[in-house]
Amino acid sequence: MNSYYHKEDRCIQYFSKMGPCYHLWTPENFEIIFRNDAEFRVGMGIIAIAAKCFPEIIVLTFELMTNHLHIMATGEKQRLRMMFEQIKKHLIRMAEDAGRTMNWAAFHPGIRQLESLSDARNVLIYDNRNGFLVNDNYTPFSYPWGSNGCYFNPDARKRFKESAVVSTIKERRSITHSHISDDIKGLKILDGMFSPFSFCDIDMGESLFRDAVHYFYMLSKNIECNKEIAKEIGECISYTEEELYAAICAKCKQEFGTANPSQIPADAKIGIAKIMRYEYNASLKQIHRMIRLDAGVLHSLFGGHG
Repeated sequence: MNSYYHKEDRCIQYFSKMGPCYHLWTPENFEIIFRNDAEFRVGMGIIAIAAKCFPEIIVLTFELMTNHLHIMATGEKQRLRMMFEQIKKHLIRMAEDAGRTMNWAAFHPGIRQLESLSDARNVLIYDNRNGFLVNDNYTPFSYPWGSNGCYFNPDARKRFKESAVVSTIKERRSITHSHISDDIKGLKILDGMFSPFSFCDIDMGESLFRDAVHYFYMLSKNIECNKEIAKEIGECISYTEEELYAAICAKCKQEFGTANPSQIPADAKIGIAKIMRYEYNASLKQIHRMIRLDAGVLHSLFGGHG
């Protein structure tokens, strides 16, 4: 127990010394920005160069999705906004180079200051899970378009130290089509992509957690906090079958004394079905399968879609 309290106190101290910490996100209902791996790679370079151009902003983690992004960082809020505007500028250029016209006026960030260690932990976990939740080809450690794979991953860190190479001015100019990154130092490329190890402070992000076990537990178990963050920022988050079933079993155990959703009273199933649908974004097939609610009742409640 002493070890637990010592580790937790150390995390509290680290967070208190970070200065203002923010979560920045863009709308999930935006158009597709990154259509393929090549455009995602450009996006990784855009984030990397922006992070280096604003050294007073410390990026702890970030994720690129097909149509939106997340950044968790410390520093001054106004400087973070300026960093985002640089990112947006180069994303617009990337789209224009591909002959694409998009409504970039709608691509604006939400920014919220993280008020506590618990808040910071939950947001970092949320961001690092984001790609995995929408692409079932990846885990939270293998999704390639963010810094999630760097966290508590000694093999990835070792590969970076042994194999990453310093980027050239030519490589950076190919991303920005400008001289803005000519004087940048330390940006490295691994596997043909700018590595987050060279522009994110992974050590600082890891310091929010007691140890690797604590991080993994939150990453794999703490879905209630992910649900609350998604609701706050207006994202429609999905869950794996196992996560959804575990959450509903816990809800049934708490309210009805049984951890088997199919055994709760028929009238109670309607309430649980609404929770599954509206709070957990469950499909009608998932609801039918997990709580054994009649398909006709489901269609009368939610219509025939999903």
